[in-house]
Amino acid sequence: MKFWKVWFVKSPNASYLANRNDLRKCTSNIQGGERTKYEVGGNRFNSFSQNVSKMLKAGQSLEKAKMELYDEVRQNFASFLSANAGNQPYCYWWGPTNTHRSWVKGSGKNFWGIDPDSLKGKLPPFLPDEHIVRQDFSDYLGEVMAFDAGLGVIIEMLKERGELNNTLIVVSGDHGMPGFTHGKCNLYDFGTNVTLAARWPSVIKPGRVVDDMVSLMDLAPTFLDVANVHIPKVMTGKSLLPLLKNKSLDEPNRYWIITGRERHVESARDGNLPYPQRAIRTKEFLYIINFKPDRWPMGNPEKPNVSIKEVE
Repeated sequence: MKFWKVWFVKSPNASYLANRNDLRKCTSNIQGGERTKYEVGGNRFNSFSQNVSKMLKAGQSLEKAKMELYDEVRQNFASFLSANAGNQPYCYWWGPTNTHRSWVKGSGKNFWGIDPDSLKGKLPPFLPDEHIVRQDFSDYLGEVMAFDAGLGVIIEMLKERGELNNTLIVVSGDHGMPGFTHGKCNLYDFGTNVTLAARWPSVIKPGRVVDDMVSLMDLAPTFLDVANVHIPKVMTGKSLLPLLKNKSLDEPNRYWIITGRERHVESARDGNLPYPQRAIRTKEFLYIINFKPDRWPMGNPEKPNVSIKEVE
């Protein structure tokens, strides 16, 4: 399933807690973000390779270091489940940021056995097929494998509770690879076309691959639809539930997806100026328009107060 997403104007991080009778989006500490973050185990998973490196230097084994971070995921999810009074239907949002930069150089090979040179000839054609690039790519893939392992912890917990086959699991990327040409903060496919996978054995036929045009905006109405909650007219996305049930979308003539960008780091330019772009993606073509092509895409190079980490 092809899935497009790109950054728009920055907004506070969101935490989610939902059931059939109550769907809340907490967008700040004032509105409940602190209360619903469920991080009793910590948030070191977000810097996976860095924290594994620290534990290795302290004398721990690689396997034990990984397990310590997996246990953090387990504790956090358990704290969420324990807060679900009355065993009500719920929505849990797990969004680790370890695949965002930065990561430890060489961690892909050292922690996950991904040899950079095994990627020779496999990189996207717009990236130099050089060892240093392949190594950076392999390190990113190592962080993806860490995410996969963390997700496995959550799936195993659902299985232990007997809830796995009655739970809709949706997995997607946030954006394209950060710090690479065409990647995060760009409207090229490498920056917006991300994975979308769903598992719900009682509804979704396993092994299906579909190529319908869908977007991040479709997830919210999908979750509301699954929970039998009214979908507000203000939502422009369409529920994917019919598609998950092997039917067609309510919008069968959707032949294109719109993506857009304004800014990522608001201080990257004087006056907090954006880099406004819009794009239309069909199955055959991608059309991108830059409304201010005279501006630097990633920010003014003379800005001394913007770090490389912020830009990435």
